[in-house]
Amino acid sequence: MVDRQDYEDHFKSELDEILNQIEKLSLNNKDEDKLADLKEKERKTRLKLRELRASSEGNWEKLKIDLEKSYDELNKAISSSH
Repeated sequence: MVDRQDYEDHFKSELDEILNQIEKLSLNNKDEDKLADLKEKERKTRLKLRELRASSEGNWEKLKIDLEKSYDELNKAISSSH
């Protein structure tokens, strides 16, 4: 089982990398709607991570599933924009 702190740190790192990718895309891509969608998905996923960090041990597992789902949707959206 993954340590909770390591799990949270891993997702923060992943989200930071995705934010960098979005910023690079914004320099090269003029599709404002797609960029706005990516930024909104990243923001929502980061909020899920904050919720997870603030959660109790009993609620952590449920929020973990929500975070992973949100991250997967964000990652798919990033992949399709390249």
